[in-house]
Amino acid sequence: KKKKKKMSVVSFQGQQVNQLISSRTRALISPSHGARLLTLHVDDVEIIVWPEGSNFSEPAKVRGGNPILFPVIGRHFVDEKIGLAKYSETGDKIFNLPMHGFARDSKFEVVHHDDTTIRMVLKSSPQTHEVYPFDFVFLVTYSLTGPEKSDLTVELRTLNTGTSPMPYYAGHHFYFSIPHNERQKWECSIPCKAWGYQDKIGEIKEREMISSTNSLDNAALIDNFHLQLQGNIAFLQNKETGAKIELDMTSPIPWYNVTTWALSPEHDHYCVEPWLGLPNALHHGQGLRNLQPKEEEFALCTIRYKKTESETPASISESIIAEFSKPERTLKSYL
Repeated sequence: KKKKKKMSVVSFQGQQVNQLISSRTRALISPSHGARLLTLHVDDVEIIVWPEGSNFSEPAKVRGGNPILFPVIGRHFVDEKIGLAKYSETGDKIFNLPMHGFARDSKFEVVHHDDTTIRMVLKSSPQTHEVYPFDFVFLVTYSLTGPEKSDLTVELRTLNTGTSPMPYYAGHHFYFSIPHNERQKWECSIPCKAWGYQDKIGEIKEREMISSTNSLDNAALIDNFHLQLQGNIAFLQNKETGAKIELDMTSPIPWYNVTTWALSPEHDHYCVEPWLGLPNALHHGQGLRNLQPKEEEFALCTIRYKKTESETPASISESIIAEFSKPERTLKSYL
């Protein structure tokens, strides 16, 4: 009997999108809309939400999936004016820089796709040079990992193909599927030592930290930076059922911060966002990464869904790093 072939490209809300699938997990990804994860289901439970009737012609405005933030995160300011940036390599020249960078609005090229992995590449171009005067290759990988291929690991890999150091800080914007009227049933745990926020002129300020673990209906979590991270595991947990969404941030380069956010108390999502740096880091340096010419590096994080409380062996996280560190995964062929 012939084994039924899984469909790698499927139709979703009128779009042709790429699918990753295992016995427990299904993820839909759109390379042409910013290499965006659209939905994620584990054991038929919706983990990442994508709104019905979304406008795919303006992906940056859709409140769902996982917008990829690159080459920078958040809002940038020059002389207290928003949306502007200066780079030390280009002196006093001022650039218009879109919020969260340009990757989420860009079309990525698929360089590999099978049932459990998709790798997508974005390269610098005359268009990117208008706002970001550096040469790069940026790779986003989504891969089903873990013993049952039920976890979703995301790789953000950056190669500096230019001749000068390249400032950048990438990140995620995961929209987890939590109905707004159930926020009080869920708690969020992000082990850290400090909280912070960005003020109206782009400066980073500290605010009083309440606790590492808080109920999702706590308004203090909205637009909150969780700083000085004290561990690699953050999680959302349903206090009634024990169901847990784990964010494993074990990574070769460290995540600088995790931001929590939701658009409003009425929206059926909750965002938990690992970032390599803070908004406006070009100007204040907090989390700013400088990639040397011909150098590459990568950051990993893994989403793991559990129906009940259980420990994840550290060896699983270590094996994921080992897999993504293999020489054949390098971008050096682009040099």
